[in-house]
Amino acid sequence: MNLAQVKARRPLSFRIIIGVVLLILLATILQIYLSNQLARKAVLAELQAQLATKAAYHNKELLNKIERASGDVLYLSRLPSVEGLVRAIEHNGFDELEQQSTGILTKRLQGRFASFLDANPEYFQILFIGLGDGGRELIRVGSSSGAVDVAPAAQLQQMLPSNYLAAAQYLKAGEVFRSDIHLHREQGELQQPLRRTLSVATPIYNGNDAVFGLIVIHVDLGIALDKLSADNLGYISTYLFTQRGDYIIHPNSQNTFGMDLGNSFNWQQDLNSIAGQPIDGQTKTTTQLPLQKLTAFSLGETAFHGVQTNIALDAQRALCLVYAVQDDYIKARNRSTNKIIVLSAAAIAFLVALVIYGYVRRLLAPLEQLSAVALALGDGNYTAPMPVIHEPELAGLAGALDTMRTKIIVRDREILDSNERLQASLDYADLIIESVPEAIIIVNSNGAIIRANQQVKALFGYEPQELIGCGVEALVPPPQRAQHPAMRAAFMATAKARPMARDLELFACRKDGSQFPVEIGLNTLPGTGGQHVLATIIDLTH
Repeated sequence: MNLAQVKARRPLSFRIIIGVVLLILLATILQIYLSNQLARKAVLAELQAQLATKAAYHNKELLNKIERASGDVLYLSRLPSVEGLVRAIEHNGFDELEQQSTGILTKRLQGRFASFLDANPEYFQILFIGLGDGGRELIRVGSSSGAVDVAPAAQLQQMLPSNYLAAAQYLKAGEVFRSDIHLHREQGELQQPLRRTLSVATPIYNGNDAVFGLIVIHVDLGIALDKLSADNLGYISTYLFTQRGDYIIHPNSQNTFGMDLGNSFNWQQDLNSIAGQPIDGQTKTTTQLPLQKLTAFSLGETAFHGVQTNIALDAQRALCLVYAVQDDYIKARNRSTNKIIVLSAAAIAFLVALVIYGYVRRLLAPLEQLSAVALALGDGNYTAPMPVIHEPELAGLAGALDTMRTKIIVRDREILDSNERLQASLDYADLIIESVPEAIIIVNSNGAIIRANQQVKALFGYEPQELIGCGVEALVPPPQRAQHPAMRAAFMATAKARPMARDLELFACRKDGSQFPVEIGLNTLPGTGGQHVLATIIDLTH
């Protein structure tokens, strides 16, 4: 079997197999895409549960500390010694109800504060501040490295500029002011090492329902904040910021407490988009993520998915806690999953392709056998054996092919006989044309000579082959050549046998240009492309 036959028999099976492979490939790509989407959703669902649980737990833990501190400052404000000291100060240094002087009540209260600090290591300072004399401290008890220190009267300071003093003095009895988390200051200077502090304060009223002063507890939240931002998994970023957007916790510690250190690092300035929507960095109110819902957002050039919870300080203020994971981590998780998906899909696709290939080859084997028979028929080999076909559809095709072979054999025989007869007729016609003593030419409908006998050479000086394809006007004398096409067209219109130009003297032109008188007989012949004209030419020179 030659190369052309191989190429002729290959395309059908090849195209079927390629089509099936392409379908498998498309199905595999679709499977990979859907699996990737499912894997991404699974990762996001896992992160939603993980981050939301982590945020809710630490939210509750920090809120419990704030609530506990708020309850403790109220407890301290209701100590009898506090009320007694207020009465003693407002009544010339002696409380008639307690029958104690200011000094004794002060020492008693200092002792209670010291015991309270010793029992609560997270509290490092308790203040009793009077609004008189510019908000001067009446009692200050502090704790450092486990040692309690009571400030002497000479070291007590004015606290009026403090933000919690300014806000807490307008509260009602039993209300508590919770400050933003800030860096603690002593004598107006930041305490070293830096101490991350929450201040809770409640007002103290006198017997005339006027604000006398404040009880303040300073809470060291350093350990709590470190625990809140700890990332044991290695891929979670923690952000804690105030209602204004000032960072308290940030992956880069240098970006924290800008409000205390004179820096301008701010959540609102860093936030570029939430769920694909751009954020105006000039917005005065801090833009927040949907609460307890995993949401896509970007800080600077980095894309994240994160969950936010809020820790309420009061009706208007809250601390915002965000646990976030970079999108690169999610993509890395997906890539590891995708490798497994791609390998499994490729293995399945390969096995399916092998099965389909074997099935197609088996299915097309009879068809290829029939194709071989058809090719043999095309090459004239009518003896190629017809294969035995069991498939009903192909058995019918085999029968039709066998019938066609039989008819082709019969038709070839008829054509061969017809060609033999035609060739005999042509040979006889050639014999007649060449045997006639006159010159004969045959002209087609366009005036071109398509046949000339040997007598033409003796008459015109042309070899018969020289005239084939030439216009018949080449044999007409030059003066008549211009009119000859019209005359030829007129003859073709009548199309009947007759002498040319009856009763006129006709001349023909030899190859050497000489002219001689002739008699021309015309007749029409049917032929391919229209009517042909047979012309017999007799030399009248004698």
